[in-house]
Amino acid sequence: MNSSIRLAVAKCAQTCTKCKGCDELPMDACLLPGAKFYEVLKGLKHDIDQDNFPHTMDIKIKNLLTNLVHAIVRHQNRLDKEWYDDTIKDLQECNQLNLKGTMANTAFCEIVTIASMSHGVKLLYTLLEEDAPDLPSFEDLSQSPQPMEIDITKMLKTKAIIRHKECIANAPYILTADVDQNSPEFSKIPQAYHEKFIQAAMQDTTPFLALSMSPIDLAVFNGLFTSILYLGDEVSI
Repeated sequence: MNSSIRLAVAKCAQTCTKCKGCDELPMDACLLPGAKFYEVLKGLKHDIDQDNFPHTMDIKIKNLLTNLVHAIVRHQNRLDKEWYDDTIKDLQECNQLNLKGTMANTAFCEIVTIASMSHGVKLLYTLLEEDAPDLPSFEDLSQSPQPMEIDITKMLKTKAIIRHKECIANAPYILTADVDQNSPEFSKIPQAYHEKFIQAAMQDTTPFLALSMSPIDLAVFNGLFTSILYLGDEVSI
């Protein structure tokens, strides 16, 4: 996803805790006969802070991201496979995002990761009664590096494939053994991040729950949390 969408997700994750629409959702909303929780969430009157999105962003993308981020942050205990499947379908059918096939699954993982990390950072500082670092503005994005365009399928060994077994994980995944570290596509990743990328791949096919991040993002977040290990003489995490 482009930088504007990534930043919009991060901003939305930090403001959705005050959404009155989410607050008014009945506790038994997903238990009613025939209720599809994805549709229940879409029907909520979410508080949409326009400052969370660039002015040029299509309203369909704004609504899709709002529903998804609010679900992740506010209603994660009610989410199930049916909600996941409906989310992937909506991502694939959003022509403005142009997510084909498993790219929708990849985008979903990216949205979940950014939303979770952004909300987590905000919550951490709130609990410590400290001001969280400001997120950049959309105007600042012109100075930021753009995401690396990497095609995972082009860095796999000859007989390797993108794996997708629901008994293992809902999202597609690869194994460390699948990656050809001598491939031209793998060489696009800066040398400093090779080890992190390999470590992020799975070692075996046991059922798992995990979030994957791009090598550079992973290094940035590791540095961020290392820097806030000690926020004061008497506070440590």
